[in-house]
Formats: sequence, C-alpha cells, structure tokens
Amino acid sequence: MVKRNAHTFRLKLTKLVLSQKAFLPIMFFKTIDKYIFKELFKLFMICTGAFTTVLYLDKFLFMAEMIVNRGVSLHELVMMMAYISPAFLALTIPMGVLLASVVTFNQFSANNEWVAMKASTWSYLKLMKPVACFALMAYFLANIVMFYAIP
Repeated sequence: MVKRNAHTFRLKLTKLVLSQKAFLPIMFFKTIDKYIFKELFKLFMICTGAFTTVLYLDKFLFMAEMIVNRGVSLHELVMMMAYISPAFLALTIPMGVLLASVVTFNQFSANNEWVAMKASTWSYLKLMKPVACFALMAYFLANIVMFYAIP
C-alpha cells in the first residue's frame, strides 16, 4: 500500500513539473525557441571569433618580431596566445552576444520571419525567452573566464 502511494505521488509530481513550462531547461524549448537559439549561437561563434581575431592582430606584429629577432619557437608562440586569449574572451563574449542578437533580429526582420511569428500569435516576450537564456549563459561564461581563467 505504501509503495503504491509513493509511486502515485511520484507520478503526480512528474506531471506537475512537466506541466510547468517556466522551469524546464533548454531541451524542452519549443521548436521556434530552438531555432532562435541555434541562429544566435551560430552568429555568436562567428562574431566572437572575428572580434578575437581583431584583438590578436595587435599582437601579431609583436609575435613576428619575437620570431625574427629572438628565435622564439612556434610552440612558445602558441602558448603565449593561449595565455592571452582569456583576457580577449572577457571582452569579446559580451560583444559577440550583442552583435549576434542584433544581426539575428535583423535577419528575422529582413526575411519577414517576425511577421510569420506574430501571425502565429507569438508575442515578442515569448520570442525573447531563448535570447534571455542565451544572454544569461554567455554572462556566466564571461564571468567564469573573468574570475577564474584570467588571474
């Protein structure tokens, strides 16, 4: 009797948790949320890589001078770049999120996807859920880089 009540209670609790959409993780996003998240992530990686490359351009002249004049090996240069990259990522992650968000929404607007989403009775607040989740994850990633990788 007790086992049956415990099983029934677990079943009811599972149904209750699954009915609450606000507490579900990313894997339970709707299809449109996954699409927005995927577009954001793709553009975030491109933007962050581009911004990091631009910041490395300043160091390339210094590295070329180290190779020519001081005979530094390629392995040492790669290690130096690895030590510099957390400082660059602390700057480029927030810039990448901002630019990825703007470009993603611009693409949605140019392709009339916003109109289709609004016609499907999606509000702008519902469409911002994956953006807010993505920005929050990027915030935590930037904090981890800033507080643990840089020092």
